[in-house]
Amino acid sequence: MNISHLLANLQINGICYLGAIPQKEKFVQVDLGENLVGENDESFAHIASSLIENIEKNSTVLVTSPTISSGKTYSAANLALALSKKNRIGLMDLDLRLPAIKTYLSLPNSQMDFEPFSYNSNLDVFYNTKNHEDPTKFLESTQLGKFITEKKYNYDYLIMDSPPLLEVHDATLLAQKSDAVLLVLRFDEPGLKNIPQFRQRLFHSHPKPTFAVLNGVEKTRRRSA
Repeated sequence: MNISHLLANLQINGICYLGAIPQKEKFVQVDLGENLVGENDESFAHIASSLIENIEKNSTVLVTSPTISSGKTYSAANLALALSKKNRIGLMDLDLRLPAIKTYLSLPNSQMDFEPFSYNSNLDVFYNTKNHEDPTKFLESTQLGKFITEKKYNYDYLIMDSPPLLEVHDATLLAQKSDAVLLVLRFDEPGLKNIPQFRQRLFHSHPKPTFAVLNGVEKTRRRSA
Protein backbone atom coordinates (compact mmCIF):
# COMPACT_ATOMS: atom_id res chain seq x y z
CA MET A 1 0.00 0.00 0.00
CA ASN A 2 1.51 3.34 -1.03
CA ILE A 3 1.09 6.46 1.04
CA SER A 4 -1.62 7.95 -1.21
CA HIS A 5 -3.76 4.83 -0.89
CA LEU A 6 -3.17 4.74 2.86
CA LEU A 7 -4.25 8.35 3.34
CA ALA A 8 -7.32 7.75 1.18
CA ASN A 9 -8.16 4.70 3.30
CA LEU A 10 -7.88 6.77 6.47
CA GLN A 11 -10.16 9.44 5.03
CA ILE A 12 -12.78 6.93 3.89
CA ASN A 13 -12.88 5.52 7.40
CA GLY A 14 -13.29 8.92 9.05
CA ILE A 15 -9.76 9.10 10.47
CA CYS A 16 -8.06 12.49 10.21
CA TYR A 17 -4.40 12.32 9.18
CA LEU A 18 -2.21 14.71 11.20
CA GLY A 19 1.29 14.15 9.81
CA ALA A 20 4.33 11.92 9.50
CA ILE A 21 7.21 11.09 11.80
CA PRO A 22 10.53 10.63 9.94
CA GLN A 23 12.17 7.24 9.81
CA LYS A 24 15.09 6.85 12.20
CA GLU A 25 18.14 4.77 11.36
CA LYS A 26 18.12 3.30 14.83
CA PHE A 27 15.59 3.54 17.65
CA VAL A 28 17.06 3.79 21.12
CA GLN A 29 15.25 4.32 24.41
CA VAL A 30 16.71 7.65 25.45
CA ASP A 31 15.45 10.82 27.04
CA LEU A 32 12.78 11.91 24.57
CA GLY A 33 13.28 15.56 25.46
CA GLU A 34 16.55 15.39 23.53
CA ASN A 35 14.80 13.94 20.49
CA LEU A 36 12.82 17.15 20.04
CA VAL A 37 16.08 18.94 19.28
CA GLY A 38 16.60 16.81 16.19
CA GLU A 39 14.62 16.35 12.99
CA ASN A 40 11.52 15.20 14.86
CA ASP A 41 11.05 18.64 16.40
CA GLU A 42 9.36 19.99 13.25
CA SER A 43 7.28 16.85 12.83
CA PHE A 44 5.85 16.79 16.33
CA ALA A 45 5.31 20.57 16.35
CA HIS A 46 3.19 20.14 13.20
CA ILE A 47 1.30 17.17 14.65
CA ALA A 48 0.65 19.03 17.90
CA SER A 49 -0.62 22.08 16.05
CA SER A 50 -2.87 19.99 13.81
CA LEU A 51 -4.28 18.10 16.78
CA ILE A 52 -5.31 21.13 18.81
CA GLU A 53 -6.98 22.64 15.74
CA ASN A 54 -9.35 19.66 15.78
CA ILE A 55 -10.13 19.18 19.48
CA GLU A 56 -11.39 21.36 22.31
CA LYS A 57 -9.45 22.50 25.34
CA ASN A 58 -9.52 20.15 28.35
CA SER A 59 -9.75 17.13 26.05
CA THR A 60 -8.34 13.69 26.83
CA VAL A 61 -6.47 12.11 23.93
CA LEU A 62 -5.84 8.36 23.95
CA VAL A 63 -2.68 7.32 22.08
CA THR A 64 -2.62 3.73 20.84
CA SER A 65 -1.38 1.64 17.91
CA PRO A 66 -2.20 -1.66 16.22
CA THR A 67 0.85 -3.52 17.54
CA ILE A 68 3.65 -3.21 20.04
CA SER A 69 6.28 -2.02 17.56
CA SER A 70 4.48 1.02 16.10
CA GLY A 71 6.12 3.66 18.34
CA LYS A 72 3.06 4.78 20.31
CA THR A 73 4.88 5.58 23.56
CA TYR A 74 7.63 7.41 21.68
CA SER A 75 4.92 9.43 19.92
CA ALA A 76 2.84 10.05 23.06
CA ALA A 77 5.81 11.41 25.00
CA ASN A 78 7.12 13.57 22.16
CA LEU A 79 3.62 14.88 21.44
CA ALA A 80 3.19 15.83 25.10
CA LEU A 81 6.55 17.60 25.07
CA ALA A 82 5.70 19.47 21.87
CA LEU A 83 2.30 20.52 23.23
CA SER A 84 3.87 21.66 26.51
CA LYS A 85 5.77 24.43 24.75
CA LYS A 86 2.57 26.50 24.70
CA ASN A 87 0.05 24.51 26.75
CA ARG A 88 -0.41 22.97 30.19
CA ILE A 89 -0.19 19.22 29.58
CA GLY A 90 -0.81 16.05 31.58
CA LEU A 91 0.73 12.79 30.33
CA MET A 92 -0.61 9.52 31.77
CA ASP A 93 1.03 6.12 31.32
CA LEU A 94 -1.92 3.72 31.23
CA ASP A 95 -0.07 0.90 29.52
CA LEU A 96 -0.08 -1.06 32.76
CA ARG A 97 1.22 -4.27 31.19
CA LEU A 98 4.38 -2.77 29.66
CA PRO A 99 4.72 0.75 31.09
CA ALA A 100 7.49 2.69 29.36
CA ILE A 101 6.95 6.43 29.91
CA LYS A 102 8.98 6.28 33.11
CA THR A 103 11.93 4.68 31.32
CA TYR A 104 11.80 6.96 28.29
CA LEU A 105 11.71 10.13 30.37
CA SER A 106 14.09 8.86 33.08
CA LEU A 107 11.56 9.41 35.86
CA PRO A 108 12.21 8.45 39.51
CA ASN A 109 10.71 5.50 41.38
CA SER A 110 10.37 7.36 44.64
CA GLN A 111 6.78 8.59 44.47
CA MET A 112 3.24 7.33 44.95
CA ASP A 113 1.45 5.77 42.00
CA PHE A 114 -0.12 8.30 39.63
CA GLU A 115 1.06 11.28 41.61
CA PRO A 116 1.99 14.10 39.19
CA PHE A 117 5.69 14.44 38.44
CA SER A 118 6.64 17.87 37.07
CA TYR A 119 8.79 17.10 34.05
CA ASN A 120 8.93 20.75 33.07
CA SER A 121 6.97 23.89 33.94
CA ASN A 122 4.10 22.90 31.63
CA LEU A 123 4.18 19.09 31.72
CA ASP A 124 3.08 16.77 34.53
CA VAL A 125 3.53 13.02 34.13
CA PHE A 126 1.32 10.42 35.85
CA TYR A 127 2.69 6.88 36.04
CA ASN A 128 2.68 3.82 38.27
CA THR A 129 5.71 2.38 39.98
CA LYS A 130 4.33 -1.09 40.69
CA ASN A 131 2.71 -3.83 38.64
CA HIS A 132 -1.08 -4.10 38.71
CA GLU A 133 -2.31 -7.62 39.38
CA ASP A 134 -5.45 -7.03 37.31
CA PRO A 135 -4.95 -4.19 34.77
CA THR A 136 -8.35 -4.77 33.17
CA LYS A 137 -10.19 -4.36 36.47
CA PHE A 138 -8.32 -1.12 37.16
CA LEU A 139 -8.97 0.31 33.68
CA GLU A 140 -12.69 -0.54 33.94
CA SER A 141 -13.01 1.02 37.38
CA THR A 142 -15.18 4.00 38.19
CA GLN A 143 -12.24 5.23 40.26
CA LEU A 144 -10.04 5.65 37.18
CA GLY A 145 -12.88 7.29 35.25
CA LYS A 146 -13.35 9.87 37.99
CA PHE A 147 -9.58 10.43 38.21
CA ILE A 148 -9.32 11.13 34.46
CA THR A 149 -12.34 13.44 34.49
CA GLU A 150 -10.95 15.38 37.43
CA LYS A 151 -7.43 15.69 36.05
CA LYS A 152 -8.37 16.73 32.53
CA TYR A 153 -9.78 20.01 33.77
CA ASN A 154 -6.42 20.81 35.37
CA TYR A 155 -4.74 20.77 31.94
CA ASP A 156 -5.26 22.15 28.48
CA TYR A 157 -4.84 18.60 27.17
CA LEU A 158 -4.45 15.22 28.86
CA ILE A 159 -2.49 12.65 26.80
CA MET A 160 -2.96 8.98 27.74
CA ASP A 161 -0.63 6.21 26.51
CA SER A 162 -2.39 2.85 26.26
CA PRO A 163 -1.48 -0.71 25.23
CA PRO A 164 -1.62 -1.70 21.55
CA LEU A 165 -5.10 -2.01 20.12
CA LEU A 166 -4.79 -5.53 18.67
CA GLU A 167 -2.84 -7.05 21.58
CA VAL A 168 -5.31 -6.65 24.48
CA HIS A 169 -8.72 -5.10 25.21
CA ASP A 170 -7.28 -2.21 27.27
CA ALA A 171 -7.34 0.46 24.54
CA THR A 172 -11.04 -0.18 23.93
CA LEU A 173 -11.76 0.32 27.64
CA LEU A 174 -9.76 3.55 27.72
CA ALA A 175 -11.37 4.85 24.53
CA GLN A 176 -14.63 5.02 26.48
CA LYS A 177 -12.93 7.38 28.94
CA SER A 178 -11.33 9.61 26.28
CA ASP A 179 -12.53 12.48 24.11
CA ALA A 180 -10.40 11.59 21.08
CA VAL A 181 -8.07 8.83 19.87
CA LEU A 182 -4.70 9.12 18.13
CA LEU A 183 -3.55 6.05 16.20
CA VAL A 184 0.20 5.67 15.65
CA LEU A 185 0.72 3.64 12.49
CA ARG A 186 4.01 2.40 11.09
CA PHE A 187 4.11 2.81 7.34
CA ASP A 188 5.63 -0.66 6.87
CA GLU A 189 3.11 -2.37 9.17
CA PRO A 190 1.33 -5.28 7.44
CA GLY A 191 -1.93 -4.67 9.32
CA LEU A 192 -2.59 -1.28 7.73
CA LYS A 193 -5.02 -2.89 5.31
CA ASN A 194 -7.29 -3.51 8.30
CA ILE A 195 -7.92 0.15 9.15
CA PRO A 196 -11.74 -0.32 9.21
CA GLN A 197 -11.24 -2.89 11.98
CA PHE A 198 -9.33 -0.38 14.12
CA ARG A 199 -12.35 1.90 14.55
CA GLN A 200 -14.66 -1.08 14.98
CA ARG A 201 -12.37 -2.45 17.69
CA LEU A 202 -12.16 0.92 19.44
CA PHE A 203 -15.81 1.91 19.30
CA HIS A 204 -18.68 -0.52 19.57
CA SER A 205 -20.97 2.52 19.49
CA HIS A 206 -20.69 6.32 19.59
CA PRO A 207 -17.40 6.81 17.67
CA LYS A 208 -15.16 9.64 18.84
CA PRO A 209 -12.84 11.89 16.82
CA THR A 210 -10.04 9.66 15.58
CA PHE A 211 -6.68 10.85 14.25
CA ALA A 212 -3.61 9.14 12.83
CA VAL A 213 0.09 9.77 12.42
CA LEU A 214 2.46 7.70 10.30
CA ASN A 215 5.68 6.67 11.98
CA GLY A 216 8.81 5.59 10.14
CA VAL A 217 8.11 7.46 6.89
CA GLU A 218 11.08 8.16 4.63
CA LYS A 219 11.55 11.88 3.98
CA THR A 220 11.02 11.42 0.25
CA ARG A 221 7.63 9.85 0.86
CA ARG A 222 6.27 12.35 3.37
CA ARG A 223 3.15 14.24 2.50
CA SER A 224 1.30 16.90 4.45
CA ALA A 225 -2.34 16.45 5.44
